Amino acid sequence: MAKTKLTKDFIKKAYEWVCENGLMDDGGAKFVDFCKAMCIDNVTYYNYIGGSYALSSEFSEAIKKAKQVFRQNLEVDLVVSLAKSAKGYRWQKKRTEYKDVNGKPQIVKQIVEDVDVPPNTGAAIFLLTNIAPDKWKNKQYIDSRETKETKIKVDSDAEILDEIPADVLADITETLQLALQKEEDNGTEDDS
Repeated sequence: MAKTKLTKDFIKKAYEWVCENGLMDDGGAKFVDFCKAMCIDNVTYYNYIGGSYALSSEFSEAIKKAKQVFRQNLEVDLVVSLAKSAKGYRWQKKRTEYKDVNGKPQIVKQIVEDVDVPPNTGAAIFLLTNIAPDKWKNKQYIDSRETKETKIKVDSDAEILDEIPADVLADITETLQLALQKEEDNGTEDDS
């Protein structure tokens, strides 16, 4: 493969290619396809990106900006496609029938059908919950406000604990700690 020189024209061509096709790390084309289109190999690419050439930093910056442009355009395209899918749409399917006339295909007829694609509920839910999350939620929220009854129960539990002598609480705590330690030790033996 002939080596393409790093020039301003090359940088512009690379920028435009990446803007249109992206690179794989941004959901775009394969790196090998970029190199092929630019008539360079991967070693040359990395030399241009991080090398000591006069235009290396300009090339690196152009690729970075082109990736951003591609991502922004891709995001817009995906949102439009998702919205279309969420709402449902109609498209025309064209079918052509041929017959063989002296060894060459000849069109007999063309059929155009309208195809209705129904709305996609999953796409609609995704869009609504992300576009207007304050109005559309895709999860339950449990109201954890304290009621008078729960406050009384908590207070009465605390009073019960206050009535237990300190030495009894210490014994209970020690027993629980020993049980937990024994359980951990048994779990470690089982893993071996």
